[in-house]
Amino acid sequence: MNGGADVSSFEWLLFDIGGVLVEFIGAPKILEWMNWRVDREEMSKMWLYSDSVRAYETGKITSFEFADSIVKEFELSIKPDKFIEGFSNFPRGLYHGVEEFLRKLSEKYSVATLSNTNEIHWNRLCKENNFEKLVTNNFLSFRTGYMKPDKEAYLKVVEELNCNADKIIFFDDNRTNVEVGRDIGMNSILVNGFNDLKKQITEMRI
Repeated sequence: MNGGADVSSFEWLLFDIGGVLVEFIGAPKILEWMNWRVDREEMSKMWLYSDSVRAYETGKITSFEFADSIVKEFELSIKPDKFIEGFSNFPRGLYHGVEEFLRKLSEKYSVATLSNTNEIHWNRLCKENNFEKLVTNNFLSFRTGYMKPDKEAYLKVVEELNCNADKIIFFDDNRTNVEVGRDIGMNSILVNGFNDLKKQITEMRI
């Protein structure tokens, strides 16, 4: 955390969703559809800054417009309709133990999420895992219009939660997202999946 911040002074726990609370299997499929022209790290950067992804995950275009656009932008080897079919299955579901983990945390702490996501994935997560009942404060890019790592996404959280940035502990599996969180004053922590998140939460005595 920033400067060894006092854990007892925080007000909110803020979590990324994909790769932290929810198992996400999109990267291997996209790489396959790209015929492995790039490695995973390069593809992740392409996805993070893609005009098509940003337009879709900030709610500016429909799912079908997105599929058509991303197939062309990434030169994918599948048709748009097949992309939609595969894309809808990218979130595999909650990591084992997440439901109990969130319920226990919510008994003592205020919990929220900050996620770059879209209508297809969010609706599936709510339908299959009842996610909105587990966490009620969700800052979703397709609803807010702001995406990580843009600072506006983080500032929106600070504004809506009505607290100072340094009262928030933010967990994300993307280094760039974590660094921007730190830039605006959040106590930002890089995690490598749910097991690593649990380990770090335990070490922080939360």
